[in-house]
Amino acid sequence: MSVKRTVALQGSERRPMPGATKTGPVSGDEPIEVTITLKALDDLATKAKEISEQPLADRKYLSREEFQKTYGQSEANMALVEKFARDHNLTVKNKNPEEHTVKLVGTVRDMSQAFGVFLERYTHEGVTFRGRTGSVQIPEELSNIILSVDGLDERPVAKPKFRHAPAVSPHASPNITYTPQQIAQLYSFPTGPNTDGNGQCIAIIELGGGFRQSDLNQYFGGLNIIVALTIAVFKASLVVLFFMHGKYSPKRTQMVIIASIFWLGIMLFMTMSDYVTRLWS
Repeated sequence: MSVKRTVALQGSERRPMPGATKTGPVSGDEPIEVTITLKALDDLATKAKEISEQPLADRKYLSREEFQKTYGQSEANMALVEKFARDHNLTVKNKNPEEHTVKLVGTVRDMSQAFGVFLERYTHEGVTFRGRTGSVQIPEELSNIILSVDGLDERPVAKPKFRHAPAVSPHASPNITYTPQQIAQLYSFPTGPNTDGNGQCIAIIELGGGFRQSDLNQYFGGLNIIVALTIAVFKASLVVLFFMHGKYSPKRTQMVIIASIFWLGIMLFMTMSDYVTRLWS
């Protein structure tokens, strides 16, 4: 591997995190993934500014295919980053000309040599993370191509700002929450086949509290609970009738199955009745 002149990546300097305690170096064999973001064309910034100044009704957005064809990263630039990865024993996990990103995977040892950094383990307020100080080094020939290298330093950036509501009188009006559908109705959000968010991506940000996948499944499933319940009942019926051979079982077995479903329904009914009639404080 030939030695090439390197330069500091602009904006990549990291200082020690105040209050963090260094616990030692990171193992050189530890796997790591980084995302290299390439600089966008100047025409893209001009186009974005032009669209932002137009009234909403007059804006015309490019499709993903049109965007990639017009403003996607060039194959030549992507090839230079891929060559850089091969020269440093790194693997290209994913490349996306549309997003101007290349994801690389490799060991901490190879990443450190590739980007001229020394990674160490830190702790801060009970959180352990991988961090670095100084700037990321990149080959001079890539200085006009690479915008950022993310993933080497994983120090916490966002800090939760929890605030507890003061105690209120039991006679005060209860807090009210709204689903996205209710908010859409309040603001007369347009409806139709092309306004349901189909094909779009959303971001979920948690600032220390976290979330459970089961909670998300329950929430999004509850947005169309009738359809979800119908599908669930249909699938359960198929399982009982065919996969468990309930349809072909003796009459006595079928009676046991029906009785079990009946008592399960009573149990669920009584549980929900108790829940909805309680005076929660």
